[in-house]
Amino acid sequence: MWVQALRSGEYRQGRGRLKREDGAMCCLGVLCDLVPSEVGKWNRLAFEMAGDQNEAHLPKSARDWAGMCSQAGMVNHIKVQLTKLNDDGATFSEIADIIEKHWEEL
Repeated sequence: MWVQALRSGEYRQGRGRLKREDGAMCCLGVLCDLVPSEVGKWNRLAFEMAGDQNEAHLPKSARDWAGMCSQAGMVNHIKVQLTKLNDDGATFSEIADIIEKHWEEL
């Protein structure tokens, strides 16, 4: 679902935050946008889940929902962090390729 959303063209890519004032999102912001509303929601520019609010990294509840270990999307064996890739200019499609290939490590 996350990979499809990143490749859909429906999201504008942003840097430095989960969601920017102009609505652009980083790759992890797109994941937050997919979380069911009963689990978490956007509160202005931060994503809020179970009292955990964050503007730059995945809140723990979002990580748990997605089955992720890392708040920044770290793939240890290839030393890649999704947030860094996003902020350094990798496209959503390039990031989706990494997620598909290394999902179990995230």
